[in-house]
Amino acid sequence: MKSAYCVLALLLVFAATPSFARTGMPHPVDAPQPLPAEAPKPQSAKPQEVLIRADTMSYDSRTNTVTAAGQVEVTYGERTLIADKLT
Repeated sequence: MKSAYCVLALLLVFAATPSFARTGMPHPVDAPQPLPAEAPKPQSAKPQEVLIRADTMSYDSRTNTVTAAGQVEVTYGERTLIADKLT
């Protein structure tokens, strides 16, 4: 029992030291704020053209698929996709 009092006394001494007082005990994390019921919708950008360049392009009307092959470049706004083949 005497050792328990010694341990308690040591803990109190350490708690009162300036270095412990600066760092302190960890603070509880604030609860996250709830999200608004409806987030504001981003303004839609104007539709931009999609430009496709390729050595060869083909269209399959049965599957409604376009296939571009050979140095394919797809440009949309400021973004460009480069590929060997695109379906």
